[in-house]
Amino acid sequence: MYNYVMSNPIRIKEDFNHTIIIEKSKFICYIRKTLDEDSAKTFINEIRKKHYNATHVCTAYVIGNDIQKSNDDNEPSGTAGIPMLTTIKNMNVVDVCVCVVRYFGGIKLGAGGLVRAYSNSVSETINLAPKVKMENYRFYEISFPYNLINKIEYLLSNNTVILDRNYDLDVTFKFRCLDDSIEKDIQMLTNGQYLAKFIEEKEIEINI
Repeated sequence: MYNYVMSNPIRIKEDFNHTIIIEKSKFICYIRKTLDEDSAKTFINEIRKKHYNATHVCTAYVIGNDIQKSNDDNEPSGTAGIPMLTTIKNMNVVDVCVCVVRYFGGIKLGAGGLVRAYSNSVSETINLAPKVKMENYRFYEISFPYNLINKIEYLLSNNTVILDRNYDLDVTFKFRCLDDSIEKDIQMLTNGQYLAKFIEEKEIEINI
């Protein structure tokens, strides 16, 4: 166990790839959101089969808080996989697998050059890829009479995301927010007559 905990991590929204050329060597970086190690291994196998004739297919992945692995694929030890992994962590990305395919262009880069090449390949790809941030949201429901609809809707529209409106004998709103301060705000607005009912807290992906 690595006990590696990120603060406000981001994820890759969808598969993405990006190519850079350094001293005639081609570096193709493939990136995918992977929620478990089996998915990461499957992705690596896909890329290896697709680029069966590549000089190297170096890999790194971070799954949750505990799993992080890398492979230099016969590049000099420590010049590919570890720099790739370090870049992933420095950019606060989680649940991701990265494969960098290299086609050798005939010019040796040296250890330092390789580290920079693999790091830059990953960082450029992450910067360009569609991403989402992970946020812990609290979900609520509140029912109230029609005479309060304007006041409550105004309060919620400035502090929450209203997910559903239902108009029956009473009005019922479902909404989400990042903290529990809305509970006190609603209590004060309605003089304690109507309270927000907490439903659940869960992590969701928000486009960035």
